[in-house]
Amino acid sequence: MLAHVIILLTNLDNQEMTTLRRLAAKLSFAHEIHLIRLCRLRELVLGDVWQLPARYRLASIQTEFTYNAGETLFLLRAIVRMVWRPVAPLVILASLLGMLTIVEGHLDRHIYDQLTAPSQYPWYHGILAALYRQILFTARLQHSHICNYIYNELSRAARAIKLELFRLSPTGNSQQVTQDMAWLEWEVDQLHSNLATMLNIVPTAFCAMGTFWSVYNTIGWFALVPIAIHSAIRGAKWGFELLAGPSDAWKAHTTAKYDDTIDEICHGITAIKLFHWERMHLDPKLRQTRFRKAKLPFYAPIVRVVWFIFDTAYDMSFLLSAYPMLYRYTTHRSPGDVELTSGSIYKLNMHISHLCYNAERVSTMLGDSRKAIGGSMSLERILRDKPASTLPRCNAVPVGCNPSVELSDCSFIAGKRSSTPVLKGVSLSAVSGELVAVVGATGSGKSSLLLSICGELEMTKGTGHVSGSIAYLEQSPWIMNDTVRANIVFGRDYNADLFDKIVHACALTDDIARWPSADLTVVSERGINISGGQRARLALARTIYSRADIYVLDDPLSAVDAHVRRHILNHVLLDSGMLAGKLRIVAANTGHIIPYAQKIVTLED
Repeated sequence: MLAHVIILLTNLDNQEMTTLRRLAAKLSFAHEIHLIRLCRLRELVLGDVWQLPARYRLASIQTEFTYNAGETLFLLRAIVRMVWRPVAPLVILASLLGMLTIVEGHLDRHIYDQLTAPSQYPWYHGILAALYRQILFTARLQHSHICNYIYNELSRAARAIKLELFRLSPTGNSQQVTQDMAWLEWEVDQLHSNLATMLNIVPTAFCAMGTFWSVYNTIGWFALVPIAIHSAIRGAKWGFELLAGPSDAWKAHTTAKYDDTIDEICHGITAIKLFHWERMHLDPKLRQTRFRKAKLPFYAPIVRVVWFIFDTAYDMSFLLSAYPMLYRYTTHRSPGDVELTSGSIYKLNMHISHLCYNAERVSTMLGDSRKAIGGSMSLERILRDKPASTLPRCNAVPVGCNPSVELSDCSFIAGKRSSTPVLKGVSLSAVSGELVAVVGATGSGKSSLLLSICGELEMTKGTGHVSGSIAYLEQSPWIMNDTVRANIVFGRDYNADLFDKIVHACALTDDIARWPSADLTVVSERGINISGGQRARLALARTIYSRADIYVLDDPLSAVDAHVRRHILNHVLLDSGMLAGKLRIVAANTGHIIPYAQKIVTLED
């Protein structure tokens, strides 16, 4: 039984071992026992539940990942500096494990020879060969673990790159790019995958050279034939990939238009039903007119078929590579040649198969290396973007000073690509404890002024500074698909007393009491299962829970009823509310807050 368990464990791959460890941890309640022991020592916080090893925490990753944007391929250089120490011995070990395939072929030859001619070998010869082969097979199974360790090290570098991208200035040259963080994250994941493949070039090349040397010692220079066949197939495949480029562009263009159409239908389904536009948007014959501009090249189907043929030609390459061996030993056999036995033929076939496989992998990895360099250069262009000159801000308030906002004749633009000021000649002075109302006509720049205080707009003229941490509430707040409590706490430590006070101040007590699971009720994506007023109050509660020094609120009372508005004024915004003593800068489209404001900023077109 023990031997069967050992054999089973040695044959599990890395994913299966991880699943087995997680199952054992769940059955033994290891995580829960650790938390119970920890809570006896101190009060638990949210970080205890999501505890990561120190090596994989962002603070540790950030200190290790350093780069100089003036260097060539500085991103790849930074990754190499970060991972070369743990990765270099792993690559060497993977190369040695790859060479075991050659030894394994020789052992298989001895086993076959022992089976075909047992009288010519000692009785224990085949048993030892089989035992050694099992040991080598078990050792080669560790290759997946080594690859997983390398992948984890590259994952640390990928997290560091994502952190640098998230810290980009939104007002730089990459403003349009930073708005699509999903695309940037996909680029980093592609770079991560290509680098993981690229690092396997060294072990694969070592294995290819070893198998080539073994085949060369058997059939001479005919060992070059498998490499030549693979090179020809790969070159033809690359050529047809270039010809298939317009077809791929057509497919991407059509897919993008189709996705845009689906998004348009989903987001405008109310208007479609209201104006009875179902037939225009859903009739396939009418929808085809949207895609007629993207025409497929006439030769694209032929190219795709031929490319598919070359893509499947790898299955035939081994058969084509076996002909040189037969030709060598039937037509050009010399007296000094080693006699081929069944074991020798099996070993030769095995090594030719590995040679073909490794030649294919090396060519694939070279292509992935080119993609990795291209992806690195694409991300480098974004990371080289210098931060724009925004309003200076200091989150830590100096000792003896109060949180404040100072603007003196300031002008702001939306980004480096824009030259037209969105705000011009703005002056503002506000300190802690004041309620500042920002008023003006629609489109006069109230939201832009709030964004400039948050450092989201580039300052082109004037002087100013912001002293203190900022909590910002936009007019159309974002609600995540999680519980009400999670939307309010938003990753911070849960304080029950503070939570209840904020819920009462934002007039959410009755709403939470009516929901089936109270504050553990799940809110759907974008908060579509709650009303607009509830979304606004939920976002306001999240803003208050942040416990910042400065609160920048973009028309927080526009979506609530009159009695709720009075409740929020008295319990949140005014000097009798929870934000008393804080600096409150509120954009107001109505006059409800103006009578209570200590200062009023009026914006004009």
